[in-house]
Amino acid sequence: MAPPKGNKFGLKLKEPDIRQRAYDQYCDWLAKGKSPKSFSFHEGDVWCTHRTIQSYMKNNPDEFPAHKREAAFAKGYAYWESIVDARATGENQDADTPTLNMLMRNKYKWDHDDPEESEYGEDEKTKVVIVSMKEADDYDQT
Repeated sequence: MAPPKGNKFGLKLKEPDIRQRAYDQYCDWLAKGKSPKSFSFHEGDVWCTHRTIQSYMKNNPDEFPAHKREAAFAKGYAYWESIVDARATGENQDADTPTLNMLMRNKYKWDHDDPEESEYGEDEKTKVVIVSMKEADDYDQT
């Protein structure tokens, strides 16, 4: 038998302050360039995963400001771009070009972007990274 609608039996983060700590940790996680899917929050005997936080964000947008999450995501994106840039300019010879290409394509869904939001088409983004890195490799060999 299903619980009555509106019940709070499954509510994991009951207190507003603990929800905010979880949200802050979630945003910090994103700012490090980490995947939302690998996030989990643990405090004492209270825990949740990205699904709980995302559900709270969807159902309570006033409590979880989107600008904070978007800024964190942008910072995480910039982190990975800096690694790609360092490889392309030869500053980081240890960064593996195919792995970075796959990571950026999968993590940021380059193959699924809305063309109106994208500066490049889906194939162009990958091509820009590959050409830049090949040029850096060619430059290093001369």
